[in-house]
Amino acid sequence: MKIKHNKILTYSMLGLAAVSLVGVAFSSWLVQETQGAKVENITVSVADVQDKSLIITEAKVDEYNKTFLFDAKEDDTTGPIIYTGETGGEDLNFGITFKVEKALNANGTAAADNFGGVYVKWEVTDDDAGRALKNAITNNYIVSPLSDSNVALPSFTNIGADSGTTVSGTNVQVTYDADTVTKTTLTVSVTFSFAWGSKTGSQNPGEYATTDDPATTQTALQVLIDLQAANNAKFNIVLTPFLKA
Repeated sequence: MKIKHNKILTYSMLGLAAVSLVGVAFSSWLVQETQGAKVENITVSVADVQDKSLIITEAKVDEYNKTFLFDAKEDDTTGPIIYTGETGGEDLNFGITFKVEKALNANGTAAADNFGGVYVKWEVTDDDAGRALKNAITNNYIVSPLSDSNVALPSFTNIGADSGTTVSGTNVQVTYDADTVTKTTLTVSVTFSFAWGSKTGSQNPGEYATTDDPATTQTALQVLIDLQAANNAKFNIVLTPFLKA
């Protein structure tokens, strides 16, 4: 089962023409936000599982949290790299939603509470943009909330429990809303968060770059130039439910 959703995947692009001199020997480089084309950048799919007592349905990108943006922060108006866009600046979060449903017994009652959790991984398209995105992670420009290998989402395992349980992990937050009437369905909302990598001290490049140390600006500029190559990278998020041990 595969469900596709349009998403604008936007990255900061370095405005190489936007140069203003602020001193005799130092140039101020402005970061300009540029949107990528409207393409199907993210898909959400469900892995084929042999045990059909748990199924995932309605997997999709969150309609209200479907874009993320590597850009200067909106309030960053000083220093060698500043925000000049119109989209609100840095936004490192995006979300998906899906439902986990328990199979019913022959008499129509819910099966035993055997939900263990959900594995998640991503599959990045092997093209120039996809490789640039993976290289940005390898080079510690950014930290990804997703891996090429299955990682269990922070778990809440009782489908019949109270609604609104939220659990957090590294760069991910999951809310489980349980159906307490039929006790057969969990509605799951997941927020994934990218982070800036150690290359810029785990800071936004605009914050990392300082006029006192031109080397920091050169590093920040290189990060942004390389991220430009990742514009319109595509990836698929694969969900796999698993049973209690």
